[in-house]
Amino acid sequence: MNPGATSEGAIMSVVEHDEASGKRIKVRKIRAFCARCKHKQSFEMTTINHSMHLLLTILTGGLWGISWMAHVVGMGIRPWRCKHCGWHKPELKK
Repeated sequence: MNPGATSEGAIMSVVEHDEASGKRIKVRKIRAFCARCKHKQSFEMTTINHSMHLLLTILTGGLWGISWMAHVVGMGIRPWRCKHCGWHKPELKK
């Protein structure tokens, strides 16, 4: 089996992605069936920059920690997003 492939055949890779702001963030990508688009699409999951959030939490006296925790919970509930429509449930078995 390909080291980057899942049992359903969707390939996952970690790449660096340039945002419009010029910052680089890590993005994981898979190809899976999107129920909203009705065909296979690219799904992405961004990683959280915990060091930046920790610094902002310290600088704001803990207030930023609320936003940080909300982001962590949101990424835990719906980590994947369809790049085309924003749907959050990739179906790997189709």
